[in-house]
Amino acid sequence: MSTLRFVPGMRRFRRGEALIQFGVHEHRAKILVLPDPKLFPALTVFDTGRDPKGFRSEAKRHGADPEKAEAFLTVLQEEGILVDTRTLTTPGGPLTTECRALALRGTTTNAGHLMRTRAQATIDIEGQGQLVTTLLTELTGSGLTRTRTTATGARTQAQARSKQARPRPSLSILVDVTRPAGLISYGYRRRGVPYLVVTRMDGIVRIGPLVTPTTPDGACGNCVELRRRDRGGTGTIPPTFGEDTSTTSTRNEDGNRNGNGNEEELLERAVRSMAVGILTAHILTHIDGGRSPLIGATIDITPTGITQPETWTPHPDCGCQT
Repeated sequence: MSTLRFVPGMRRFRRGEALIQFGVHEHRAKILVLPDPKLFPALTVFDTGRDPKGFRSEAKRHGADPEKAEAFLTVLQEEGILVDTRTLTTPGGPLTTECRALALRGTTTNAGHLMRTRAQATIDIEGQGQLVTTLLTELTGSGLTRTRTTATGARTQAQARSKQARPRPSLSILVDVTRPAGLISYGYRRRGVPYLVVTRMDGIVRIGPLVTPTTPDGACGNCVELRRRDRGGTGTIPPTFGEDTSTTSTRNEDGNRNGNGNEEELLERAVRSMAVGILTAHILTHIDGGRSPLIGATIDITPTGITQPETWTPHPDCGCQT
């Protein structure tokens, strides 16, 4: 017999004699009819976990109606308030807190299943700098333990052989990659690998587009570059993804390069933190099976916040739609 418990972190309290509320957020909280007031104290058995038989015994001890207790037990499970404890655990144990937090999403979320999906996913990050280092830490802490990084433009023959031997990634993150956008688009499309573009420029982090083989209607990274050129040309719009116009290179006291193209930009701590958080959320959305709003779109992370997504349509001169 399965052990049931309330979703961790969800508060509950009475609202009069006949109502009980679970949660406090106005868009997530649920108010249920309590069919028998005597059931309320019996619910405490699910704070740590108990099988249905134990709940029935506790309800009977408090003098609650057995049929009403059974009916309310069913309602609690259907609403996703009461869950099987096996869905709140994941092999290995250290990520239990993340797993339990996932259960707060709602009735259709099997937190344990999501954590197992993340553990099986393979993430490649191409790039360097503090943003990449912090992103790697956050992804690993969220359950994406099969994540590796490769410095931009630093591939060796050994790394190339390792890449060929490694399973095809579930998602590639390209941070300030300077290879031609058309070449990148073609390569990932041919391999059937989704990729997410990240560009640091002038103290701002631009995220997107996310390009996936399952959403062929979305613009790829090359489409975005072509659309930007149509707007005003590279002379009036700073080059970003897929372009490297720098002719000189200097290094700061940390050994990092400053400038344009493939050279690392300095970022305010708040901008970097926001960018890593937003990146992590969109990456996890994709891995968890959701649809990220960054498909065919970009957002900017600035010192004052996050801009609204800008949607891009496929460009007729790009071959990604053929």
